[in-house]
Amino acid sequence: MLQRSLLFFLLVSAVAYSEQLPDGPGKEIVVRVCSKCHGAEIVVGHGNSEDGWTQVVLNMAERGAQASDEEFGAIVQYLTKNFPPKSAAPAKVNVNKASADELKSALDLSAKDADLIVAFRTKNGDFKSIEQLEKVPDIDAAKIEAKKDRLTF
Repeated sequence: MLQRSLLFFLLVSAVAYSEQLPDGPGKEIVVRVCSKCHGAEIVVGHGNSEDGWTQVVLNMAERGAQASDEEFGAIVQYLTKNFPPKSAAPAKVNVNKASADELKSALDLSAKDADLIVAFRTKNGDFKSIEQLEKVPDIDAAKIEAKKDRLTF
């Protein structure tokens, strides 16, 4: 009975842990290996570089975390991608000065949307607001809305 209760507790804990983490390659390994010893808030509340996450994972391995070298590598890659250093906030992009290539790469826009922004700006003058930018004909307004915190005018 105690063994079944422990198994149920571990299963419920793993599910709760999994729900707090973003989807992506390596998530299942992180849940399986890391949830045995601590809650997801240990990861979610922190950011680190690849070297920093490598040190964290090495420390956990020294403390008894069980995984193959390949799985530990996948954990580091997952954490690095999804929990970067807090100081690595993306730079703001001035939509009135950026080229189409800069808009595309900095904001992860399609080439079509970036070209539409530059063409509209060239024809009609500088943008004054996010609302004006979202009204560019044929643009993916939802994608622009999602990037609004990274835009300047």
